[in-house]
Amino acid sequence: MNSKQDAKQVNNLLSNGSSEHTHYMKIDKFQDIENRIIRLSMLTKMLSVSRSCIYDWINPKSPRHDASFPKKIRLSSRTKGGAVGWRESEVLAWIESRTYH
Repeated sequence: MNSKQDAKQVNNLLSNGSSEHTHYMKIDKFQDIENRIIRLSMLTKMLSVSRSCIYDWINPKSPRHDASFPKKIRLSSRTKGGAVGWRESEVLAWIESRTYH
């Protein structure tokens, strides 16, 4: 799949969600989704879940842990509490893997 198809897929996923969030979340057709990093606020809007839900999914000690959820990427040099993000392409693949066909 190329980045134009990925952008179309993101827009379709977002269009099916609430119109309140989709007006500013449309993906520009020229953006490279393979390398795009999204922050927690965008991730929560894409998935329509809370921050605590995402942190439960990535915490191996949580009963709600989801080992298939994409790994976060550290964006700062701080070892604790620094900025993190997720590869949008991995998040989209995770969503696709959970979608019933």
